[in-house]
Amino acid sequence: MDVSDIAYKVGYDTPSSLSKAFVKLFGISPVNYRKTNNYYLMTQVSQNPAVKLSRAKVVDLEAKTVLFISATGMYDPAVFGSSFQQMWAEVKRQNIFSAGIEHIGLYYNNPEITADEKIKYDVCLRVCKPAEPNGNIGVKVLDGGRYAMFTYIGEYNKVGAAYDKIYGELLAKGGFEVRGNYCFEKYVSDPRKVVPEKLKTEIYIPIE
Repeated sequence: MDVSDIAYKVGYDTPSSLSKAFVKLFGISPVNYRKTNNYYLMTQVSQNPAVKLSRAKVVDLEAKTVLFISATGMYDPAVFGSSFQQMWAEVKRQNIFSAGIEHIGLYYNNPEITADEKIKYDVCLRVCKPAEPNGNIGVKVLDGGRYAMFTYIGEYNKVGAAYDKIYGELLAKGGFEVRGNYCFEKYVSDPRKVVPEKLKTEIYIPIE
């Protein structure tokens, strides 16, 4: 396949974005790699061995109804905190509290190749009762289906190392083909009660 076709197939907006990410990870452009076919050269950039990340677990998820608030720009803990607080107030207002509520971050861009001002993500609260949108709080359904799930233990601001390992190594090792141009995180730990280095986050990558 042409490099441009590969770029669009795996979810990049432009072929140049794929080339930029490829060079950063492997130290060689896709075109030059094809010319030299030097696998040894391609694998010189090592992944962070210290990242606490489980092996992939393949799971079949049901669709999830979520309240969500969309955000643009660099990931900001303050945005997550205020958004979750606002949505919890909406849960109380609509009287839709139940077991099974989940705190989720839905991501559409790779911050290493997307300009800060163009990064888009949704802060989501999974709910199990019928909900209605209100103001800047929307309601939508996250796709169910087959996902590769990885458990990351550590600080939220260091999760990038986990993604480097997942996309740079673990997905290929598992033979997974990514489905869609998004992923999401489920925040299992309560950061008010758990120290940052022990926070547990589940990372879900949709796969074929």
